[in-house]
Amino acid sequence: MVASHVQLQAVQAHAAGRIDEARVRSVLAEHQGHLVACVTPSWGGKESGEVELQLVLSSKGRVVTAMVLRTSLDDETAPACIEEAIRHWSFPSALDGGLVRVRIPLRFAVLPS
Repeated sequence: MVASHVQLQAVQAHAAGRIDEARVRSVLAEHQGHLVACVTPSWGGKESGEVELQLVLSSKGRVVTAMVLRTSLDDETAPACIEEAIRHWSFPSALDGGLVRVRIPLRFAVLPS
């Protein structure tokens, strides 16, 4: 599978704490190439795949923890790759000044030829 044929198809963010979820989606969209690069080597001919993330963000939008909660991918390296990539990203600041927990279900799909 060639990396350009796998696409991040859907992103939703569900936050516990106050944060601009549209801006969280914007950060994910900005860095989707990193996510696709992590999942492409493990693709194995599937038509689609899912990864559910949980992030804890500081009040300043820094990633405190990044964890893959579940994945439909067969490769054990993809979750570690995703977690490592996300730890270096900056997200919007919390609206209420506290820690924010964000759950993010991601869906990847093969683009039609």
